[in-house]
Order: sequence, then C-alpha cells, then structure tokens
Amino acid sequence: MNAARATLYSSITEGLDEATRTGAVSLPTKLTMQLAACFAADQCARAVQLVWSAAGTSGIKTGSPLHRYFRDINTLSQHASKSLPRYESVGRIMFGVESDWPIFAL
Repeated sequence: MNAARATLYSSITEGLDEATRTGAVSLPTKLTMQLAACFAADQCARAVQLVWSAAGTSGIKTGSPLHRYFRDINTLSQHASKSLPRYESVGRIMFGVESDWPIFAL
C-alpha cells in the first residue's frame, strides 16, 4: 500500500508542479499519472480482498462493513480510468501506437 500511495502522490505532485510551471501537463507526465492511478486502485483492491478473504463468511453479509468496502473498491477498479485496459492504453502510446483512451489528447 505504501508503494501505491507514494507512486500516486509523487505523480500527482509532478503533474501539479508541471502545470503550475508551464500551464499544461505533458504527455509523459499524463502517462505516469495514469499508471500510478491504475496501480493505486489495483493495490487498494488487493488489500481489501485480502482482508475480506480473511474475514470468512462474516465478510459476505450485506450488513458487514467489509461487504461494502469489497463492493466499493471492486467497483472503483472497474471504472474506465482505473481499469486494466488503461495499462494497455498507456503501453500503446509508449510503443508509438495510437491510444484508445482520448483523455491523453487533452
């Protein structure tokens, strides 16, 4: 979790600093931020899944806070900006192929 947090915070700080200095965020910085967001979401989901698994059947009950956390984090990890296909979107650009994710054009 600490690696995911540090990576996300570092990339966001880099993007903010760049935007403040130049008025825009470069494509390489956007790619770094996208990868960091995907990595953080994935690692958070893995952490919640570990706790949920350890909880056993108490984690599957609708009234359990773990049930809600499990559902929420798995919903987040399916969001268009955090889902596994975004790794591919970044990779496409890194290999010089047009990306399927239009946010990088902004």
